[in-house]
Amino acid sequence: MNKDRVKELTEMIDEKIESLINSNDWKEYLKFASAQYRYSWNNQFLISFQSMMRGFEATYVRGYKQWEAIDRTVKTGEKAMYVLAPMLAHKCMVKECQSRAKWFRDGKYYICEKDSKHPVGKFLTGFRDVPVFDISQTEGEDVPKMTLKDKCENAKPEIWEALVSLAESHDFTVTKGNSGSAEGYCSHEKKEIVISDKHDFGYQVKILAHEVGHLLMHKDIKDYQQQRARYETEAEGVAWVVCEALGIHSAEDNYSFGYIAHWGKDNTKALVKQSLQTITKTSQTILDHIEVGVDSLVSA
Repeated sequence: MNKDRVKELTEMIDEKIESLINSNDWKEYLKFASAQYRYSWNNQFLISFQSMMRGFEATYVRGYKQWEAIDRTVKTGEKAMYVLAPMLAHKCMVKECQSRAKWFRDGKYYICEKDSKHPVGKFLTGFRDVPVFDISQTEGEDVPKMTLKDKCENAKPEIWEALVSLAESHDFTVTKGNSGSAEGYCSHEKKEIVISDKHDFGYQVKILAHEVGHLLMHKDIKDYQQQRARYETEAEGVAWVVCEALGIHSAEDNYSFGYIAHWGKDNTKALVKQSLQTITKTSQTILDHIEVGVDSLVSA
């Protein structure tokens, strides 16, 4: 493992966050995250930063062998971007033992070298740098992919139903009706989400994505009034990423996240990093659920 290379990549993440803070251009990152949501938030930063430095916008990223597997090859002379991949080890979880684990081929699982009855766990030992390439750096067969945008152009009922089912999986009810002065609200105490019935369907979908973001991220908060800017920005960030990935934004949908930089003064960078990580992970959870839900509806 090249430790210097891993350190360099990690420093790139901090550099990209610093750039976002200085420019207040949150939309730049969130738009990229909506297209690369399957990557971790750290690797999204790395891909975005490296492609930007080379003068192109990465849209669909895979490793060299992954491209070969679908009959595409990396063009001669193309330079790889790099992401961080975890290095994992298996070992015995019994404190008195902690022996190394070996792969039991017949059963296709790991067992403790000293006692096969001991439980075996998986542990992070570090990171390694892995080369990846954007589709624009490759050539060959067309990519046979069906994206969420293909199946859910604009605000389709399937998206609403998938968001509702995600809320219901957490024992929440979702209704349209009177949400008071708000466009919608999420109550963890009552385990309910109410979406205003005064807006058109497309906007209701976005509001629901916002409220589901609250459901997933903010279940235990006790300082909402003090941290309202942060919590609302996180929920709106999730709604923005989800709707951008689904292709249901309107032309004038330009939300600014620049005011986050005023939160913590000297601690702004750490707070921004925390929120962007939360936005990315929560968006991925929601989009994964929608994709599964839409797949089941399409195949039904």
